Formats: sequence, structure tokens, C-alpha cells
Amino acid sequence: MLSPVRERQEEVLTEAKIIDIGRADTAWHDRFFRHAADIFGGIDFSRWASLGGWNENYRVLAVVEEEELVATVGVTRMQLSLMRDEPTSARNGLIEGFQLGAVATRKDRRGEGFARRLIDRVLASTDASGAPALLFANSSVVDFYPKFGFRRLLPQRLSAETAIAPGDDPARHLDVTQSADRDLLARFCASSPVNGGALSARPDPSTLLWYLCNGFTRAHVLQDGKSIAFVEQDDDRLVLQEWLGASPADIAAALSLVVTKPVGLVEFGFLPPQSWTAQPLAIEDDPKALMFWRGPDLPAGNICFPALMHT
Repeated sequence: MLSPVRERQEEVLTEAKIIDIGRADTAWHDRFFRHAADIFGGIDFSRWASLGGWNENYRVLAVVEEEELVATVGVTRMQLSLMRDEPTSARNGLIEGFQLGAVATRKDRRGEGFARRLIDRVLASTDASGAPALLFANSSVVDFYPKFGFRRLLPQRLSAETAIAPGDDPARHLDVTQSADRDLLARFCASSPVNGGALSARPDPSTLLWYLCNGFTRAHVLQDGKSIAFVEQDDDRLVLQEWLGASPADIAAALSLVVTKPVGLVEFGFLPPQSWTAQPLAIEDDPKALMFWRGPDLPAGNICFPALMHT
């Protein structure tokens, strides 16, 4: 027999309406944007959508009451790689998978089972094709996702000590407000190799655009337009979050065009080619990266899921 509280929760779940919001369902977009901003402290989906970021690979399942969103789960269709320690061609060995994000229930309605019902619905739809799924959680819900068959992974952080001083001719910034630069981003994603490691993903212009629109990275066009570097600098530490396009002959020389002050350490948001560093990379587990996986066993190797493919 269910307790009175659980009985009421089951009644609420039974009565709740679930809708599927896609790119074309623009009547619901602003309500989702407000919901996400309220839950995640001002995160802006609206600028991303206005610049064409919301495409056919992204949808939101939402619980609705009185035409307002109570809870959401975002679902991103991705091309995943479960293979190697070195990057290879853009198309070899890729499988379709899904990443869950924007798991958000209104603060006054938490504990009523809405997230559980939404995730059940998502997984029921993806399981039909046997597609794997992943997500990144926060510390308050690490015991929640294993109930759905997810298991926690422990990604690695990669870094290399180096000395890089700002160059004389800084690289230009990629300007996402310009359609030509958004087209350039899409072309690079379509042709760039997939980053290496036991679990990786094909670079996606929509996800990268989201990070650029929210100020979590800055992108620079390098090598006479042959590559794009995504970076974040914190004093003398440079995080190279993503690299698209041609590999440079000298990575330190290339990065000198994107740093604003001298750098002594480069941290990578992906597994870089071995040729980029003279010394072996420093590799350490990242216990703060709460990554969960629901799919086949992964091959042996570093788990360095690209930093700018988290949704």
C-alpha cells in the first residue's frame, strides 16, 4: 500500500501533462528560456536560439500545468565515439547517442516525481533504437541517476607545463553575431576529426554556439582561417577547451596568439594529439566531474569527454 504522500504524488503525475518542445514549437520557447534562467541562475537560451542554435537535434520534454512549465529535461542527439586514444577521421566509428541536460524542476514543486517521469519517458523513447545516453549531474543528485541504469564515470584532466607569451599579432575573435562566422563554425565541425579517448563526441556547432553565447569560452580564428581555438584563461593557466580544423605545427606558437598574459600551464578540455606536447601529459582523475553513462562497456583508455560538448 502506498503512503498518503506517495499516493498524492502518483495522482499528480497521472494528471500532469507532458509536452515535447522542438525547434518549431516556438510558442513554448520563451517559457522554456525563463524556466531555465530561473533554475540555472541566468543561463541564456534565448540568444542561442535567435542565432539558429536550436536545431532538429535538440528537444525539451516538459511537465506543464496551466500553460506554465513545472519541470524539464533537454535531450541532445549526438554522434558519439567509443574508441580510441588518438583522433581519427570525422566519420569513422561513430554511433548515435543522446545527452540529457536542463534537468530542472521548479523549486516549489521538487520532490513530486516530475524529473523521474520525464527521464523515464526520454529513456523509453531512446531505448527503442538501443541508443546510449549520458549526462552531467550536480552533487545533490549523484544517487538519483543510477536508478535509471546510469553508472558514474570518472573523467580525467589533462595538462602540460609550458611557457607561452602573448604574440605580436593576436588572432581575431570569432563573432557569432555574423552569419559568415556561424557558417565557418558549422563547416569546421563537419570536417574536424573526433577527439580521442574512450568516450568522445563529434563537435557540434549548436552546442559550441551555446557556450559562446553564454560567455563560457572565447573562440579565435587561427592559421589563416584554417583552425579555430576555444579558450579560457585564468591568470597563468590557459584552458584549451576545443580545437577545430588543421593541427598546428607548433601548438605553443599558435596559442601565443590567443593568450592575454604569459602562461605556464595549458589544460586541455579534450585528449590532444601526442605530437602537441614534448613531455607526457599530466593526467589526473577529476572527482568534481559528475559524469553518468548508460550504454555499453567502454574500451580501455582515457575518458576525456570534450569540455564544450557537455549540455
